[in-house]
Amino acid sequence: MPIQINHNNSISEISYEDLIAQIVEESPGPEILIKDSILTDDEWRSLDNLHIFHRYSPTEYPPGDQLIVRRAIESRRELQSIALTSKSHAYIKGNLIEESYYLLPLENLANDNQIRGAARLFYLPSFHPENIFTTVFRTNRIFFEICRGKKSLWGSLPQRMSQKSNSGFWKETCSIFNPSDQNSHARIIRYSELPPPIQSWDEFLEASLLAQDCYRPALDGVGYRHKVYDASTSIDVSWDNPSRDIDTAQFLLMDWYRACLVATGLNGKSIDDQDGA
Repeated sequence: MPIQINHNNSISEISYEDLIAQIVEESPGPEILIKDSILTDDEWRSLDNLHIFHRYSPTEYPPGDQLIVRRAIESRRELQSIALTSKSHAYIKGNLIEESYYLLPLENLANDNQIRGAARLFYLPSFHPENIFTTVFRTNRIFFEICRGKKSLWGSLPQRMSQKSNSGFWKETCSIFNPSDQNSHARIIRYSELPPPIQSWDEFLEASLLAQDCYRPALDGVGYRHKVYDASTSIDVSWDNPSRDIDTAQFLLMDWYRACLVATGLNGKSIDDQDGA
């Protein structure tokens, strides 16, 4: 569809290519009005309010008031995007969850001479608070801790909006994560009380090495993150919507964790898995 251009209250039509050519030749000045479904959202706007004019004009003109506002919005969107990307990465791959729940880093635990190794399973269901299950294999006993927030940490992060708005593509969430609202419960048991098939650190480490990253697409599913450390090993993997039929190594560990919850009396302290896990 041709672009409408208003020269001294005389409206004519011009192609996109011809408009660019005239801007290069400095034929229309910055005050000339144009109307187009794409460039101006079907509104009459002066050329100095359009990026295309400033991009092709050989003379540098100050931006119009509408373009100043638009550039401010675009700048805010970019900053919001950078901030959310950083937060999302810290949540998924970094230490944001552990820091927010005040959990001691596994790397610190693994450096203790009295500890053979440590592991942490993050259970991250859609629309529910996180559950974090920490296991510390000491020389003669095993320490278990289940930690769950009252509200989802992920839900407290700014969320992307599906529709364009004047304020940008992001909105602040009404969910506020308060670390003091979390519930934490711990137990200590002997190795002889561990449920099969894993009843030692060596067996646990062997099983963990087999449970590598996996991804099964789903709209709103469940994610896991599994971290394992000892003096010579570092494992950090993600299981996104794992399938019991396909991801058998991952489910062996998840089933073992659930058996440990039962064995320690912590089974009533966490959300059960969705989708048959």
